[in-house]
Amino acid sequence: ADTAFKQQRLRAWQPILTPKWVISSFFAVGVAFIGIAIGILGASNQVQELSLQYDAKCENHFMSWNASSYSECILNFTLPSNDKWATSEVYVYYELSNFYQNHRQAPFLQLNPFDSDAFGFADKFQDPQDASKELYMYPCGLVNGPCHLLQPLITSRRPCPTNPSGIAWKSDVDKKYIAPIKDASGLPNQGSFFCWHNVSDEDFIVWMRVAALPRFKKLYRKIPANKLKPGATYSLIIQNRFPVKDFGGTKTFVLSTTSWIGGKNNFLGIAYIVVGIICVALAIIFLVKHLISPRILGDPRYLNWK
Repeated sequence: ADTAFKQQRLRAWQPILTPKWVISSFFAVGVAFIGIAIGILGASNQVQELSLQYDAKCENHFMSWNASSYSECILNFTLPSNDKWATSEVYVYYELSNFYQNHRQAPFLQLNPFDSDAFGFADKFQDPQDASKELYMYPCGLVNGPCHLLQPLITSRRPCPTNPSGIAWKSDVDKKYIAPIKDASGLPNQGSFFCWHNVSDEDFIVWMRVAALPRFKKLYRKIPANKLKPGATYSLIIQNRFPVKDFGGTKTFVLSTTSWIGGKNNFLGIAYIVVGIICVALAIIFLVKHLISPRILGDPRYLNWK
C-alpha cells in the first residue's frame, strides 16, 4: 500500500550529538539519578528492621512435622526505642538462606491448577482405612512441603495481635488457588483427595510463589499500628519442625516497618548513585576533552578525500 508509514515517508527527527548536547545530557541524567538516590536512601534509612536468626538457638528443640508433643523454642528480644514501631504497621517475615526453592524439579512437580489433567500426575498413596482405594495427595509436589512448618508466634504476656489476611497477592487468592471439590478442606477428606492443607490459606499461597534466589524472605503476618511498644521485651515462640543444618541454611525472623519505597532497600539507592556518578564522570571527561582539543562541527579538514 502506498502509505507514508509503509513507504517510510513519515517525518523523523535525528538529533546531532554535538559535544555540548552530550555533556549536558550526561550531567542532567547524573544529577537526576543522584537526587533520586538520596531520596531512596533517606526513605530506606527511616525503615526500622529487626532480624533474629534462630536456627542455631532452636537446634536442640527439633520436632518432627507430625509429632503429637510440642517442644517449643522461646527467644526473647527487645524492640529498639523508636516511635515508628508503635505508629506504623509492622510487617512480619520469615527468611531462609541457601534454600533453592526454584530448583528445576520443584516447580515442575507442583500441581498446576490450570491443567485439565492435573491429577494425572498428582501424588497418590493407598488409603490406610481401605486398602483397595487410592487417594490423591492434595496439594502435591515438592514446593509445598515446608509451608506449614514455619509458623512462629509473638507474645508479650499474651499473644500479639496479628493480621493473617492480605499477605498474599490478590490475583493468587482469587484465581489461582481453589480447592478441587467443595469439601476439600479438612483432614482427612471423604472423597478421593487427602487434603492435608487448605490451598486457599494465604500462608500456603505466599509460600507457593517460588523465590528466585536462594536467600529470600516471605511475608508472614501484619501487626496493626499501636500494638507494639518500643523498648518492650517480647517472646518469639517457635515450633522447630523444619531443620536447615543439613544443607547449610539459616532461618531468620524479621520485623520491619515500611516507607514509600517499601521495606529497607539500600541496594536500589546505591545502584542509582553508581549510575549517577558514572554519568557525571563521563560528562566531566567529555568536557575536558572538548576544552583541550575541540573539534569544529562540519570542518572540511577532517574529510578523507580519495
